[in-house]
Amino acid sequence: MTYRSRFRRKKIKEKNKSAAIKILATIFTLSLILTIGILALSFTAFNSVTADLPKIEDLHPKESRLTSKVYAADGTLIAEFHGEENRELVSFDDISDNVKTAVLAVEDKNFYTHKGYDPMAIIRAFMVNLQSGRIVEGASTLTQQYIRTIYLSLEQTWNRKLIEAYLAWQLEQRYTKDQIFEHYLNTVYFGEGAYGIQAAAKTYFGVDARDLDLPQAALLAGLPQSPNTLSPFIDMAAAQKRRNHVLDLMVEAKFITSYEAEQAKNAPIILKNKLINTYTFAPYFVEYVKQELIREYGVDTLFGGGLTIYTTIDPKTQKYAEEAMDKVLFDPNDPASAFVAIDPKTGYIKAMVGGKDFTANKFNLATQAKRQPGSTFKVFVLISALENNYSPYMAFRPNGPILLTLPGPDWEVENYFGEQFDVPYMSIFEATKHSVNVVYAQLIARIGAAKVARLAMDMGISTNLDPLPAIGLGGLTTGVSALDMASALATLANKGVHVPPTCVTKIVDKDGNVIFSNVVKGQRVISELTAYRTTRILEQVILGGTGGNAYFGRPAAGKTGTTEYRQDAWFVGYTPDLAAAVWMGHPEAYIKMENIRGERVQGGTFPARMWKAFMEKALEDVEPSNFEKPKDTRVQVLICKDSMKSPVAECPEESLITITVSAGGEPQEYCDIHALPAYPNVTGMPLDQAVQTLEGLGYGVQVLEQPNPNVPSGIVFGQNPDPTKAESFEMIQKGMVVQIAVSQG
Repeated sequence: MTYRSRFRRKKIKEKNKSAAIKILATIFTLSLILTIGILALSFTAFNSVTADLPKIEDLHPKESRLTSKVYAADGTLIAEFHGEENRELVSFDDISDNVKTAVLAVEDKNFYTHKGYDPMAIIRAFMVNLQSGRIVEGASTLTQQYIRTIYLSLEQTWNRKLIEAYLAWQLEQRYTKDQIFEHYLNTVYFGEGAYGIQAAAKTYFGVDARDLDLPQAALLAGLPQSPNTLSPFIDMAAAQKRRNHVLDLMVEAKFITSYEAEQAKNAPIILKNKLINTYTFAPYFVEYVKQELIREYGVDTLFGGGLTIYTTIDPKTQKYAEEAMDKVLFDPNDPASAFVAIDPKTGYIKAMVGGKDFTANKFNLATQAKRQPGSTFKVFVLISALENNYSPYMAFRPNGPILLTLPGPDWEVENYFGEQFDVPYMSIFEATKHSVNVVYAQLIARIGAAKVARLAMDMGISTNLDPLPAIGLGGLTTGVSALDMASALATLANKGVHVPPTCVTKIVDKDGNVIFSNVVKGQRVISELTAYRTTRILEQVILGGTGGNAYFGRPAAGKTGTTEYRQDAWFVGYTPDLAAAVWMGHPEAYIKMENIRGERVQGGTFPARMWKAFMEKALEDVEPSNFEKPKDTRVQVLICKDSMKSPVAECPEESLITITVSAGGEPQEYCDIHALPAYPNVTGMPLDQAVQTLEGLGYGVQVLEQPNPNVPSGIVFGQNPDPTKAESFEMIQKGMVVQIAVSQG
């Protein structure tokens, strides 16, 4: 080849190279222009699209439903209140690292590298869904899932996905990754009503989120995909399979080793016992707290407001109450009982038992049952008498039956089981010790039922009492609760100041604000001296009266109560430090309680023993103390000026005067001027015996023989004056002639 040829070829090559450079330059220029144009159009389109998208600051997050917690007086967690959403917030540092890595592996392993959304995941999901023609694969990050749960609906559309991604991007500009992850773990639903990792940890395993081990964490991390079908409470095999899959994903993400995964896969799934709608500690008290708070704050706040509730219940005292009842009424066929103990100075309910078995019957016998109180209501008659200047040594005829003429129907009264006493008169003091109905019926007739009813309600009886005379013997239109009686007796222990019973000391809302703090507010309803005098009399009920079985070796006062047909039996009592009421009966109806293990049921038997067994334990660490005597013990009492002694029922009104003495210095002998001689009831006696009895007491006798086919011949069937009628007492005089009717057969 010649030099010219070689040169021509070189020139052609150079020309072609120059042309190629020009073409490349042109392509580059056009590409640059096109890129700038696309960017400009993209920026314009982005602004156009995002201009219509919501800003996160303009949205209102859904209100999270938080579980409310209930604590005993010693700080023990005793119950949690929640609706369908059981949620308890927990900080990121208090969540096990096992949980964090397990959730990242199964939900979003790129969480700490993306900006709220994952472009590669979006492209991958887009291609899969495009081929399917519908959304079959998601691309949501943890941030997007949190956005969807808190701000958006659950619909699956591209428009909603776009909004979700945009909001997730905004959220990541405001919070750190750890903060977003913490919010997510406190929000996600794990099934069984558990929202958030803390509630899930407790629901499934009974531990805190910080204590979840690897197998437990993997199981929980797998639940949000389908919590209703993957729950180990529902399908253990499905839950185990899902757990093992999560462990494999953790290995794939290099969060754990294969060895660690195999060890976790072989671990058994041990679940917490599943309890539904019940409480294991003081269940009747917890239910009482719940109902009280619902009335005050409503269902939504209690079951979703995340309240922290501090209560008055003392675990040790509660335990002693339950043990005392089980010790005395140990047979499953025994009647039921109710128990309430109150701190007199604060009104704090320290123990409450409302029945045998809360799971079987949630009706609270301690607060909801309204039962007849029997002779425990004589306490209010006694207090009313002392407040109205009646001397505790004023005397009445103790034997019955008697018929009292009152406004309305006449009232016939006799002593419990027809008991008779071999004395013509008995003081209020002795009648209280021995719970004598006939004396108390005459006393309330003098005082007036309205005063007694008003006083009882002031002292703590919540029932609206009808002012009927029978109230003094516990005959109420509507009964009372054990809580009422404990509260009323606590008023005496607190020197006449009534403090309403309370079950809650403090409530804190989800933000840490104290929304309720109990302030002890007492109101004086009886004088301190009256409370002290009443207490000294009620001490004798335990020391030498019907309440002897309640004695436990330290100063205490109380009163027994048994209804007419033994359908209710009570013991109510107190020390300076604690007041308690015990009721015993059949909750389903008014059923007569026959002998139990060979013993007649009365307030002084089984209820008194339960009260004693409780008090011995509840106060074993409390130094015994006496009831404090007031500094001023001057008291005004009525006496009969004719005898200068305590009056009897027959002393004329004009003979009564008021004197001032020191409490305990009242005249203890009753008036012997106006006291009537003993006047026996001879009905049913043979004629000779009746005449001998009456003449032996100084009475004249007029015998009236009358035919009476219902009475054997020679037996007395009538007597005038009638010893059963209280108004007859005014007719009885020494030397009086008594007419007796004798059957002729």
